[in-house]
Amino acid sequence: MSNKKFWIGALIGSVIGSVSALLFAPKSGRELRKDIAEGAQQVSERTQEWARQVGEQTDELISSAKGKVASFKQGFSSWKQRNSEEAQIAAISSLSAEQTAEPTAEPTEEWNEEAEAEVNVQDGENKEEVQ
Repeated sequence: MSNKKFWIGALIGSVIGSVSALLFAPKSGRELRKDIAEGAQQVSERTQEWARQVGEQTDELISSAKGKVASFKQGFSSWKQRNSEEAQIAAISSLSAEQTAEPTAEPTEEWNEEAEAEVNVQDGENKEEVQ
């Protein structure tokens, strides 16, 4: 921001300096008007050049920002995909581990009763209850 203020101040200072030099110089009216017109033309050219430079710098800044945003998006997408794949692998691994793991607790009384009922049904003893 201070760079911008500097250039604005330099522009205003050069305009004031040019006008005051022209007004205090001992010249005829015709020469003075010609010098004022030339000074105004120079100020106009400097202003246009300054505006062009600011525009170019703005375009460069926007291009740089777009490139950084695109790079960030790509990195985030790959990170998200990697984490998603790792989560799927972890879920599959935990399911496999649960299926192959041996029971850690002793069978309960309720479990024993359910197992006996299944055996009895298969043997044909409790067919009425099943149907």
